[in-house]
Amino acid sequence: QEFQKLFRVRWEDALSKGLVYNAADGATKLGVKPLEVSTKWEKLKRGVDMVKFGGGFYVGKIDDIYLVNGFYTRMRAKFTAPGTCIKYFEVEWDPEVLPWEVFRAEVIGATNPMEAAGDSIRNAIFQQWESLGLKSEPDTGDNGAHASASPFEGLVEKANWLDVKMAEDPFGARLTGAGISQETISFWAGDPPVDFEGKKQSLFDLLEDLDVNPCLEKAIKIASGVKNSAFVFIKPHAVTQKVEELVRQKLEAHKISVVQSGQIDAGVIDKNKLIDKHYGAIASRAVLQKPKELVVQESAKQEFQKLFRVRWEDALSKGLVYNATDGA
Repeated sequence: QEFQKLFRVRWEDALSKGLVYNAADGATKLGVKPLEVSTKWEKLKRGVDMVKFGGGFYVGKIDDIYLVNGFYTRMRAKFTAPGTCIKYFEVEWDPEVLPWEVFRAEVIGATNPMEAAGDSIRNAIFQQWESLGLKSEPDTGDNGAHASASPFEGLVEKANWLDVKMAEDPFGARLTGAGISQETISFWAGDPPVDFEGKKQSLFDLLEDLDVNPCLEKAIKIASGVKNSAFVFIKPHAVTQKVEELVRQKLEAHKISVVQSGQIDAGVIDKNKLIDKHYGAIASRAVLQKPKELVVQESAKQEFQKLFRVRWEDALSKGLVYNATDGA
């Protein structure tokens, strides 16, 4: 509905007309290189020619097609450029002392570092970026640091980045101990749409900001006393010794224990496709998935139609929607 309201076309019609592309196919359709898709995407504005369908799921109109997650190609390049790296911290804390929602909002900070809580990691990096040794002012994309959005995403991210065996992780052990198969957990790791309360919703969105017990209750209906455990990393643009010290101090100030920390270089990130797995749904929509395979809510379709004056289904059927790669 949101898509249709914005672009004046139903999502189904845009799909059926072949107007929706993932980033990979969209690059080809537009006749540009993958990174150029991101350049075009950066000119879009949410509510004008771009709509958010859900967590990590955006559709924007570029020329006469609708592109899914066209920003991803540039995002990936930042993590795989030679000489870059991330600095990581595997952390844990008592959920009774610090709820996950507060951890994300006040310790890490909002996605936009300018709007993040004043004492948060992201806002601190934003305010001190020059003295911390950054080359440019942080923004929504380069916002200094990332942290898991839930205990389940923490499990998935540790498995991806640190090769942690899910069944050996405390939270993963609870899942498997409750009879949830490794295959199911692996499937969930891709953030699939799941049926919940009468509609399909993102699994990650359903578990977002929940502490370990509520997360377990929602995922497997079993409560547990396992500590919250997340994966935090400093993004490539913000990797300096001073930023690393700042992040560590902020975590310790909130009684968050650093279980281990280290560095993962760009070559390893690229070779093992760690950033692609990390941004699984985003990357898939940008590079792998075809527009017709996307699950789009009615509200998003209406917003699409309102913004672009064309139904999502019509854009699809006319072959105007590409993923970021094909769009290039």
